[in-house]
Amino acid sequence: VNTRFRDPTSSGFYSTNLVRSMVGYNGFGQIPLWTFLRNANYHSLQLQLNRRMGNLQWNLNYTWAKQITYDNGTGYQWVDRRLSKNVTGRKHAVNFNFGYGLPDGSRLFDRHVVARHALDGWRINGNGAVYSGTPFTIGCSAQSAPAGFWTGTPTGGIPFRCQMGDNPWLPDGQLPIATEDPRLQWAFNAANFSLPAADSWGIGNTPPTLFYGKGAFNIDLSIGKDFRIREGKTLEIRAESFNTLNHMNPNNPNSSLSYRYSA
Repeated sequence: VNTRFRDPTSSGFYSTNLVRSMVGYNGFGQIPLWTFLRNANYHSLQLQLNRRMGNLQWNLNYTWAKQITYDNGTGYQWVDRRLSKNVTGRKHAVNFNFGYGLPDGSRLFDRHVVARHALDGWRINGNGAVYSGTPFTIGCSAQSAPAGFWTGTPTGGIPFRCQMGDNPWLPDGQLPIATEDPRLQWAFNAANFSLPAADSWGIGNTPPTLFYGKGAFNIDLSIGKDFRIREGKTLEIRAESFNTLNHMNPNNPNSSLSYRYSA
């Protein structure tokens, strides 16, 4: 950090306009100049299985994937390229579907004509998905910070990150709020994170991908039957259910921390 631009009355820097005047650009606005470079790579393993066995037909596909991005554009033009590395997307994804023709119920009633119409020809169909969670990190923001603090000169272009300690989790069984549902609460140790030092330009050691959120699981089912009315006329009766097992799929938790600046 160029100490020439430090404000002796605080731990931060002089205001942006004052710094411009000090370096001979009085009256100019921001003059950003950088080359936008962004690249990404994606690797995956994809498998698919199909099978038909009598009245049962099913399909299953699985994807293992890893995507890494490097953003050297806005927000990273002034820092080491390694700080722009990020991991995106889900690691694992499974999708499946099936169809099953139920056995004829009229067999229990000697194939009686009424039983055939009422109990034969029913089918059950379903589809589902099992996904791993998406990546996220802990973010920090500062309240009552002096002008220019952590951003230096030029302003902007600095990826603000928390400073992280060695213990991001609370002890087992401990929750931040006693009334929180343990199924929903991520027991983050807020005391493990802090604002970066005044001379760090706001670049703490918390990576852009720190955790993976909870995964998702869902099954949808339907059961139905076609009733033939006459030639060219068919009546379909079908019942459908979504998230049949009523499984809870929470989003990623709120992971933003806000600290009040104190000199």
